[in-house]
Amino acid sequence: MSKVIKSNNPAYISKSLIYRKKTDAVEIGGGLFSKATILPASDVTDFKIIDPNAQHVGTKSMTGTLGTAAVGGLLFGGVGAIVGSLAGGNKVKEFAKTHVALQFANGDWVVVEYDTAHGTMIGSINRTLVDVWQKRYAEKQVSPFAG
Repeated sequence: MSKVIKSNNPAYISKSLIYRKKTDAVEIGGGLFSKATILPASDVTDFKIIDPNAQHVGTKSMTGTLGTAAVGGLLFGGVGAIVGSLAGGNKVKEFAKTHVALQFANGDWVVVEYDTAHGTMIGSINRTLVDVWQKRYAEKQVSPFAG
């Protein structure tokens, strides 16, 4: 997912930002009860990856060893608890964020936060999107945005 974390337009803050390839447009916000702001991708006048090395935010246990040991113990007694703890292992999900700044021809600018964790489908999609934008706007990476 992507989320606008900073902007000169308060209406954009905390909204999603989606690139629509079919229409070559950037869509900010929108949803069940609100209309999205749609800006042509060609209107991007400045672009910058603020933290190209994606800051590591943390890890979260997806399944705890204690949980699988407890289930194994309930089902199969002491042996089940041992096997359950071994099966649970250390399954951990990594959280990483990348921040991208965009400025548009109408004067609006946004800083967007992307989940770019390795090992997740959404992270892979977002890393690909950031790479595509970086190649597309390579000449615009000298921007007024500070890191």
